Amino acid sequence: PVIVEGVNVRPAAVTDLGDVWIGKNVVLRGRVIDPQGRPLAKAAVAAYANLRANAGQGMVGYLVDQSLAVPRAEEEVSTDDEGWFRFLALADGTYALVAKHPGYGMRQQNDVVVSARSAASPLTIRLEAGAALQGKVVDAEGRAVPSARIVALRDSTIACGSASSAESGI
Repeated sequence: PVIVEGVNVRPAAVTDLGDVWIGKNVVLRGRVIDPQGRPLAKAAVAAYANLRANAGQGMVGYLVDQSLAVPRAEEEVSTDDEGWFRFLALADGTYALVAKHPGYGMRQQNDVVVSARSAASPLTIRLEAGAALQGKVVDAEGRAVPSARIVALRDSTIACGSASSAESGI
C-alpha cells in the first residue's frame, strides 16, 4: 500500500499530489546540481545500504573493515537532461547516496531514510568543483604495486584554511 498523509481535500477543488508511484517498491527522487545551481545531466547516482558496525569490533576495527570493503550499490541511476534522478527499486531503509560527474567532486549523502509512509521532498545534491590526486604506489623496493586500493580520509581536526600540504589536492 502507498499512503500519502497530510493531503487536504476540499469539495469541488483539484488537489495535485505530484507523482505517486504505486507498488511494493519505494521511489526516491532528487536532483543533482553544480555549484551555481545549474542541473547536471548524466550524473551517476548510486544508493548503498548503510553498513552496520559490530559493537564488539571497536572503532578502529570498524574503520579498517569499511576501508577494505567493496560496497555494492542497491541501485544505480543517471540524471536526465534537467539533473533529475529517480530510484525505482529501493525498499524501505536507510541508505548512503553517492553522486558523481566528471569534473566535479564526488558527494556522499549518508543516512537518507526511504519509507513508503513518507512523502519526502525531492533531495538536492550539489556537486562542487573537483580535484585530482595523481601518484604511484610502490613497495619498499620501489616496485609498482598493481591493483593497490587508495583510501583518502578527511582530517576533521584541521581547521578550514589551514590544511597541510599533504592534503592539498584531495
